[in-house]
Amino acid sequence: MEIRTYLGAKPDQMDLETANGRLLLKTKLAPQLCLDTPIMFSAMSYGAVSLNVHQALARAATECGTYFTRARAA
Repeated sequence: MEIRTYLGAKPDQMDLETANGRLLLKTKLAPQLCLDTPIMFSAMSYGAVSLNVHQALARAATECGTYFTRARAA
């Protein structure tokens, strides 16, 4: 079972070609965000939690191999 998840725009179809017995992707793909652990910490306002909480969540996300989105300052 694979739990890896990719986030980003994906085309409706992909064009492939073969060269020297290998299958090659001709379609240009947009950058993808690869989540090996498909859990993402979501942003919370700075008024709801402290800077220490934001730093702790960012560290936890890094150690777990996932991502943390931060809130934008107003």
